[in-house]
Amino acid sequence: AQIDIKEGDVEKAKKALTEATVVVVFDATGSMEDFANETAKSIGAAVNSLPAHVVEKSRMGFVFYRDAGDTEKLVAVPPIPVAEAAQALGEAAGLMTGGGDVAEPLLDATYYAAHIYDWSAGKGGAKQTQGRRILIGVLNEDAHPATTGTLDDKGRIPAGLDVNSIA
Repeated sequence: AQIDIKEGDVEKAKKALTEATVVVVFDATGSMEDFANETAKSIGAAVNSLPAHVVEKSRMGFVFYRDAGDTEKLVAVPPIPVAEAAQALGEAAGLMTGGGDVAEPLLDATYYAAHIYDWSAGKGGAKQTQGRRILIGVLNEDAHPATTGTLDDKGRIPAGLDVNSIA
Protein backbone atom coordinates (compact mmCIF):
# COMPACT_ATOMS: atom_id res chain seq x y z
CA ALA A 1 0.00 0.00 0.00
CA GLN A 2 1.35 3.37 -0.96
CA ILE A 3 -0.07 6.87 -0.99
CA ASP A 4 1.84 9.35 -3.15
CA ILE A 5 1.55 13.03 -2.33
CA LYS A 6 2.79 15.16 -5.22
CA GLU A 7 4.16 18.67 -5.09
CA GLY A 8 1.30 21.11 -4.73
CA ASP A 9 -1.16 18.51 -3.37
CA VAL A 10 -0.95 19.81 0.19
CA GLU A 11 -1.67 23.38 -0.95
CA LYS A 12 -4.67 22.20 -3.01
CA ALA A 13 -5.91 20.17 -0.03
CA LYS A 14 -5.62 23.20 2.26
CA LYS A 15 -7.90 25.19 -0.02
CA ALA A 16 -10.41 22.37 -0.54
CA LEU A 17 -10.62 21.30 3.08
CA THR A 18 -11.34 24.63 4.74
CA GLU A 19 -14.71 24.06 6.40
CA ALA A 20 -15.17 20.75 4.61
CA THR A 21 -16.69 17.44 5.56
CA VAL A 22 -14.83 14.53 4.00
CA VAL A 23 -16.53 11.13 4.00
CA VAL A 24 -14.38 8.13 3.16
CA VAL A 25 -16.11 5.02 1.80
CA PHE A 26 -13.82 2.20 2.90
CA ASP A 27 -13.82 -1.56 2.30
CA ALA A 28 -13.68 -3.02 5.82
CA THR A 29 -12.75 -6.60 4.95
CA GLY A 30 -9.59 -8.26 6.24
CA SER A 31 -7.52 -7.68 3.11
CA MET A 32 -7.78 -3.92 3.70
CA GLU A 33 -6.43 -3.89 7.28
CA ASP A 34 -2.83 -3.01 6.33
CA PHE A 35 -3.99 -0.39 3.84
CA ALA A 36 -6.29 1.13 6.47
CA ASN A 37 -3.38 1.40 8.91
CA GLU A 38 -1.18 3.05 6.26
CA THR A 39 -4.00 5.41 5.30
CA ALA A 40 -4.50 6.32 8.96
CA LYS A 41 -0.81 7.26 9.21
CA SER A 42 -1.10 9.35 6.03
CA ILE A 43 -4.19 11.13 7.34
CA GLY A 44 -2.35 11.90 10.57
CA ALA A 45 0.63 13.34 8.68
CA ALA A 46 -1.64 15.37 6.39
CA VAL A 47 -3.60 16.79 9.32
CA ASN A 48 -0.37 17.82 11.04
CA SER A 49 0.65 19.80 7.94
CA LEU A 50 -2.61 21.77 7.75
CA PRO A 51 -3.10 25.18 9.36
CA ALA A 52 -4.93 25.14 12.70
CA HIS A 53 -7.99 26.97 11.32
CA VAL A 54 -8.44 24.32 8.63
CA VAL A 55 -8.10 21.48 11.14
CA GLU A 56 -10.56 23.22 13.45
CA LYS A 57 -13.23 23.67 10.76
CA SER A 58 -12.90 20.35 8.92
CA ARG A 59 -14.55 17.04 9.75
CA MET A 60 -14.22 13.49 8.49
CA GLY A 61 -16.68 10.62 8.55
CA PHE A 62 -16.51 7.05 7.31
CA VAL A 63 -18.80 4.58 5.62
CA PHE A 64 -17.26 1.16 6.21
CA TYR A 65 -18.73 -1.65 4.13
CA ARG A 66 -18.31 -5.39 4.01
CA ASP A 67 -19.76 -8.31 2.06
CA ALA A 68 -23.50 -8.24 1.44
CA GLY A 69 -23.80 -11.60 3.26
CA ASP A 70 -22.05 -10.41 6.43
CA THR A 71 -24.05 -9.76 9.59
CA GLU A 72 -22.66 -6.23 9.83
CA LYS A 73 -22.64 -5.03 6.22
CA LEU A 74 -22.28 -1.29 6.70
CA VAL A 75 -21.15 0.97 9.52
CA ALA A 76 -21.50 4.72 9.15
CA VAL A 77 -19.32 6.82 11.43
CA PRO A 78 -20.74 10.35 11.79
CA PRO A 79 -18.42 13.25 10.98
CA ILE A 80 -15.78 13.81 13.65
CA PRO A 81 -13.08 16.48 13.91
CA VAL A 82 -10.51 15.77 11.22
CA ALA A 83 -7.81 15.65 13.92
CA GLU A 84 -9.48 12.49 15.30
CA ALA A 85 -9.92 10.73 11.95
CA ALA A 86 -6.56 8.96 11.83
CA GLN A 87 -7.18 7.37 15.22
CA ALA A 88 -10.71 6.33 14.23
CA LEU A 89 -9.48 4.67 11.03
CA GLY A 90 -6.64 2.96 12.89
CA GLU A 91 -9.11 1.54 15.40
CA ALA A 92 -11.40 0.37 12.59
CA ALA A 93 -8.46 -1.38 10.91
CA GLY A 94 -8.17 -3.69 13.90
CA LEU A 95 -11.77 -4.82 13.35
CA MET A 96 -11.44 -5.62 9.63
CA THR A 97 -11.99 -9.32 8.94
CA GLY A 98 -13.40 -11.57 6.26
CA GLY A 99 -13.30 -10.98 2.54
CA GLY A 100 -11.50 -13.17 0.05
CA ASP A 101 -14.70 -13.90 -1.88
CA VAL A 102 -16.68 -11.97 -4.50
CA ALA A 103 -16.15 -8.21 -4.63
CA GLU A 104 -17.77 -6.12 -1.94
CA PRO A 105 -20.51 -3.71 -3.04
CA LEU A 106 -18.48 -0.48 -3.23
CA LEU A 107 -21.05 1.37 -5.33
CA ASP A 108 -23.79 0.52 -2.83
CA ALA A 109 -21.65 2.06 -0.09
CA THR A 110 -20.93 5.07 -2.31
CA TYR A 111 -24.66 5.52 -2.97
CA TYR A 112 -25.24 5.34 0.78
CA ALA A 113 -22.59 7.99 1.42
CA ALA A 114 -23.89 10.30 -1.30
CA HIS A 115 -27.63 9.97 -0.69
CA ILE A 116 -28.37 8.53 2.78
CA TYR A 117 -25.41 9.40 5.07
CA ASP A 118 -26.09 12.29 7.46
CA TRP A 119 -23.36 14.74 6.44
CA SER A 120 -24.61 17.36 8.87
CA ALA A 121 -24.34 15.15 11.96
CA GLY A 122 -21.73 16.27 14.42
CA LYS A 123 -20.05 14.98 17.51
CA GLY A 124 -22.48 15.02 20.40
CA GLY A 125 -25.44 15.54 18.05
CA ALA A 126 -24.33 19.03 16.94
CA LYS A 127 -25.49 19.78 13.40
CA GLN A 128 -23.07 21.38 10.97
CA THR A 129 -24.20 22.34 7.49
CA GLN A 130 -21.60 24.76 6.12
CA GLY A 131 -18.61 23.90 4.00
CA ARG A 132 -17.77 21.66 1.12
CA ARG A 133 -18.69 17.98 0.91
CA ILE A 134 -15.98 15.65 -0.36
CA LEU A 135 -16.61 11.92 -0.88
CA ILE A 136 -13.62 9.59 -1.28
CA GLY A 137 -14.03 5.94 -2.24
CA VAL A 138 -11.28 3.48 -1.33
CA LEU A 139 -11.62 0.39 -3.48
CA ASN A 140 -9.79 -2.45 -5.07
CA GLU A 141 -9.83 -3.41 -8.74
CA ASP A 142 -12.52 -6.08 -8.52
CA ALA A 143 -15.37 -3.79 -7.46
CA HIS A 144 -18.86 -4.48 -8.83
CA PRO A 145 -19.67 -2.33 -11.90
CA ALA A 146 -23.12 -1.43 -10.51
CA THR A 147 -25.06 -1.31 -7.25
CA THR A 148 -26.40 -4.64 -6.05
CA GLY A 149 -29.08 -3.31 -3.70
CA THR A 150 -27.99 -5.79 -1.01
CA LEU A 151 -25.88 -3.66 1.35
CA ASP A 152 -28.69 -1.80 3.14
CA ASP A 153 -31.25 -3.93 5.02
CA LYS A 154 -33.79 -1.10 4.75
CA GLY A 155 -33.89 -1.36 0.94
CA ARG A 156 -32.86 2.25 0.33
CA ILE A 157 -30.17 1.42 -2.24
CA PRO A 158 -31.51 0.59 -5.71
CA ALA A 159 -29.82 -2.15 -7.74
CA GLY A 160 -28.25 -1.57 -11.12
CA LEU A 161 -26.90 1.99 -10.74
CA ASP A 162 -23.49 2.77 -12.22
CA VAL A 163 -21.04 5.43 -11.06
CA ASN A 164 -22.56 8.17 -13.25
CA SER A 165 -26.08 7.42 -11.98
CA ILE A 166 -24.92 7.68 -8.38
CA ALA A 167 -23.11 10.96 -8.99
